[in-house]
Amino acid sequence: MVRNYAKPQPAVTRMLHVEETCSDAEALVAAARGGHNYVMELLLSLGGANPDPAPVKHLPTEYSTPMLASIGGESIEVVQCLLSQTLFNPTRRFKGETYYEIARRRKGPLWEVEERILKEAYGDYVKARDVSVQNKATLPEEGHMPDKG
Repeated sequence: MVRNYAKPQPAVTRMLHVEETCSDAEALVAAARGGHNYVMELLLSLGGANPDPAPVKHLPTEYSTPMLASIGGESIEVVQCLLSQTLFNPTRRFKGETYYEIARRRKGPLWEVEERILKEAYGDYVKARDVSVQNKATLPEEGHMPDKG
């Protein structure tokens, strides 16, 4: 089956007006691959789509998630859109490579910018998790109040 992803906005807009939610990983991958930031934003905000889904099994593995599909493309906005989602994990690895390493390997037209923002997102995510773990470790146990010195 051959699909035309060149102008998906009208179809996606109609679908989102009809359906309350649309968490379709394949639609996100298609929008990401085509560099359609507008469609990505619609699917994520109105459709409630997962920005970091499991790979779509019937797609080529190198492009089977929205982020993998967007890396190496011509729309840095799609990468930034995915990174801005709270449910997105920029530390995921694909075949042992981080997203920023994939950007470097693919060397798309914006690879240096992609590599930089993906690497920054990776570092920020790791730091935030470390702080979160430290904060949990310093919280008083349930039912115990800290001493008031």
